[in-house]
Amino acid sequence: MAAVGGGIALALGQSDDDSSSTPAADPEDTTPPTVTPDPAENIVLDCAGGNVLFSFSEAMADAGEVLLSNGGSVQQGWRGDRVYEISWSSDASICNNSSDITVTLNGFKDISENPLTEPTRFTYSARYNYQSIYQQPEL
Repeated sequence: MAAVGGGIALALGQSDDDSSSTPAADPEDTTPPTVTPDPAENIVLDCAGGNVLFSFSEAMADAGEVLLSNGGSVQQGWRGDRVYEISWSSDASICNNSSDITVTLNGFKDISENPLTEPTRFTYSARYNYQSIYQQPEL
């Protein structure tokens, strides 16, 4: 009986080899990324120069562009994989004789190819000589 009991113990100690099974795949990312502009929407932009940073909630694919409603132009590009910057200089190319500018983010997707969720448009006011508003009075 000892031999039978030993055989049972040996049989219980052995298990099926699970090393050949395939691991479960990570679930597909279907969550659309979000974006936050800095400065926030409805701020007055200085036509003489400045920038707007768009921070994304997750890593983004190296794609997309910013379009301006007034046909103005900006320099634009990625700062890493989560921040996109638009900037302009003293040539006032962002204003293009407009007092309101809608900035549209076009073609932005995360690395899983999920398109950017709304809002993708941000409206700003634009003024020449904006810095003079912030000048401190002399004491």
